[in-house]
Amino acid sequence: MKLAEKWHHTVVDMAKRFGITTPLPVSSAGARAADMKLEEHVSAFTVFPNDGIRIDPHMIRALPL
Repeated sequence: MKLAEKWHHTVVDMAKRFGITTPLPVSSAGARAADMKLEEHVSAFTVFPNDGIRIDPHMIRALPL
């Protein structure tokens, strides 16, 4: 069993807790590279500065002048 296959479920579980819903193939989970939506990527990064708590990103459509 390859290392990527062995740790695939651990990586996928962590990604789900970070808010990533895109399916991660075994090969990309091991390499930490997968195609995902920008919103999921941004949402996942909110976990680190917020003591492990994920925050849903908010979209800004326009700035009032």
